Amino acid sequence: MSARITPHDHFPEALHYIMRHEGGYAAHDADPGGATKYGMSLRTLRAQGDLDGDGLLDWDLDQDGDVDADDIRALTPDDAARYYRERWWDRYRLGLVHQRGPAVKLIDMGVNMGMGQAVTLAQRACGLCGRSVAVDGVLGPRTAAALDQIPGQVLRLALCGQQAGYYAGLIRMRTAFQSFERGWMTRAAFWPEED
Repeated sequence: MSARITPHDHFPEALHYIMRHEGGYAAHDADPGGATKYGMSLRTLRAQGDLDGDGLLDWDLDQDGDVDADDIRALTPDDAARYYRERWWDRYRLGLVHQRGPAVKLIDMGVNMGMGQAVTLAQRACGLCGRSVAVDGVLGPRTAAALDQIPGQVLRLALCGQQAGYYAGLIRMRTAFQSFERGWMTRAAFWPEED
């Protein structure tokens, strides 16, 4: 992984929390992503295909021609660091958010629920805090500026509440997700300064 750290680069801390929250290998029947390690799901890594254009599937770590649970088991912390830097932090322009708390919280939410949903909840939280922005699920300069302008403790209450409400709605819609409720609600309450 290349060291592209800028004055507002909260990626190293964000990676620490992602790895801690996502943990090691798991294959839960109720998880639609399938086998997962460090939050990197089989479904997501299969969908990546051959992004680098070298003729090989990017995440076929055992080079047997497919991406399967064996490849998920073989993932290393360095693989996770590269993946989250390139395909999450840089791709979704999380460096636009200069405040440490919301930057770290946003990627942690995104890894769990998808970045579009995480940004949508953040945009709704901004509105609740008096900094209305378009609710379009895209992190741009206006949303980032709003997140930076809201006092941390105020934003924390709004954003954590939005996340908890989202999880509660998922559980109501699909009872199989009840097994994730405790972990999801713990994650919803997470804010980096509090840890």
